[in-house]
Amino acid sequence: MSFQRAKFVPSERPGRGLFVRVTAAVVCADLGSKAVASASGFPSTGSNRDLSLGLVRGSPGLLAGLMAIGLLFIGGVSWLGVDRAKVAPWTLGLVMGGAVSNFMDRLIHGLVHDFIPLGPVLFNVADVAVLLGLVAAAVSWRNAGKPRRGNSTENQSNEGGE
Repeated sequence: MSFQRAKFVPSERPGRGLFVRVTAAVVCADLGSKAVASASGFPSTGSNRDLSLGLVRGSPGLLAGLMAIGLLFIGGVSWLGVDRAKVAPWTLGLVMGGAVSNFMDRLIHGLVHDFIPLGPVLFNVADVAVLLGLVAAAVSWRNAGKPRRGNSTENQSNEGGE
């Protein structure tokens, strides 16, 4: 009788595994960078008690609830997008990771810590991940279904040496 080592497989679909790994990496990078910035007394550390650059204001419980609803929506859309291969899974992992990390920060501290200055605005690693993920997802979705250069059936049939 032999025992086989069990493997952790997030899903039968490889895109889901990449989505989960990128999400986890962004959460770790963001929360870690916030901890380092806070502990080192980073000069530009600020706190963001509001949502969406101050457009939505309310009690910490209300804002956390709104973020939870947003996370469920983003998570559902991302999961379907990965399943249907409409966008690259890593792009949605960036968005989800940034959203989850800022949500965790808000749950733990009642606010989101921002420490990277860009003119009058402060932001964090999660904000960068969300922005890059949204842009990359839009490009990926726009290009879905379009043939890639050098990957057409003509090129593939000519590779056989005919």
